[in-house]
Amino acid sequence: MTDRPVRSMAAQDGPNGAASGGFDGQGDDRRMGWFEKVDIGVRPRNVLDGTDIDLFPFSRRGAEWIAAGLARCHPFDSKTHWSKEKRCLTLSDDDSSFIRLPFIVGAAKSAGMKVRFYGRLKGWDGGEEIMAHDLRFAALFSDWRLELMSTNWLGYWIIQLTSENHKPLAMLINLDHLTAICTSMRLCIDTANNPSQYPGATTMLQRVAVDLPTQDNTDGAITILSDWQERPYLNINYYRHRKVGRERARITQAFSIEDAERLYNFFATVYNQFPEKGAWTPRWRPSLTSSVS
Repeated sequence: MTDRPVRSMAAQDGPNGAASGGFDGQGDDRRMGWFEKVDIGVRPRNVLDGTDIDLFPFSRRGAEWIAAGLARCHPFDSKTHWSKEKRCLTLSDDDSSFIRLPFIVGAAKSAGMKVRFYGRLKGWDGGEEIMAHDLRFAALFSDWRLELMSTNWLGYWIIQLTSENHKPLAMLINLDHLTAICTSMRLCIDTANNPSQYPGATTMLQRVAVDLPTQDNTDGAITILSDWQERPYLNINYYRHRKVGRERARITQAFSIEDAERLYNFFATVYNQFPEKGAWTPRWRPSLTSSVS
């Protein structure tokens, strides 16, 4: 990666040895007014247009925290880079997502950084980080443990899949996605049990949601497939990213129709217990399509 800030950036990037936050080569803070006690400023790259984010170091320790994070690619991903022109950290699309951005802000705060938001961040105002609250249910199918956890964001849940031999996957879903999961599972189960309404067909595919935030990107997806050619079964596929043709990008849980009914009841119970369906507003809408073959 090029154009990363280094410890000497204060001497290179700012007037009289001061970087964009206003500190000199001796490490003395020269912050005044608005910038007092702020280490890192978070600002939308294009105010009210899109979700791209920039981080500005307003103190020496803020700049050093950014430099250290870039050097070890944590908490930033490989596409996040330092902009010499704007003297700020330009977050990648994935790092700007509202599942990754709270993680980055949380990492900064955990390191003792004082963070301030300015401008209007589309989809998130920085008021709270995404945190799992309660485990709603857990089930083990096809060597993968499936957990659904509620969060401190109203109408949002985390789906987490873990296995002893594979990298885990966490996805953020909202009420619309939960509704789509329940509706698609119900349709696939009912069709497998009574396929006469689709004569000549032996499978049904439901694309439940795309562009889901995961722990790595915002390219997650969920599909549901039912097959009744021989013994009816149902698969739920969880994709780590859009390259769905790559086997390792997909986690598949296979269910008998009886097990699928039980899992459907778990999801439906969470949906039915959500108290504010009519008043709730999502941050984004899922894309839904289906096909029968």
